[in-house]
Amino acid sequence: MQDSRIDVFTDSMAVIGAWNGQGSKCKKLNDIIKDIFRLIVTQNIDLHLNFVSSELYKADKPSRSLSLYSSCY
Repeated sequence: MQDSRIDVFTDSMAVIGAWNGQGSKCKKLNDIIKDIFRLIVTQNIDLHLNFVSSELYKADKPSRSLSLYSSCY
């Protein structure tokens, strides 16, 4: 993946907001964003996050059973 562009499609505005520098109340999410940032810098990856509505994003249906609390604590 080095020296490449990666397009990520997500219905999570929390992830998009955290990635765009707004941070998150969730320490785990902030830590993951920092890890991803370090990786893409060292690998010269151009990462693009794109919003897709939940209705159109059927791939993550199993994650719908997790609450925000359980995923952050």
